[in-house]
Amino acid sequence: KLRIKDIMKEKGITQVQLANALGITPISLNQQFARNTFNLDRLEEIAKILNVRVIDLFCNSFEIKCPHCGESMEIQLNIVQPQ
Repeated sequence: KLRIKDIMKEKGITQVQLANALGITPISLNQQFARNTFNLDRLEEIAKILNVRVIDLFCNSFEIKCPHCGESMEIQLNIVQPQ
């Protein structure tokens, strides 16, 4: 799952501003959000504009259910940049 909209909100950037910075129309950007059709080049552009790493554009946690008891648990990834 992508966190682009969350990061935009944190940084006070609108979809129109992001679209303009990417050189595309707001409608095109909205369609990419709706279809979740971002290629790696586009993600790199977005990360640069938002001043984050590409990996930061992705959600770092997800929920799974135990196949035995059905209990939900959250898995959280801690991704660090190599030195």
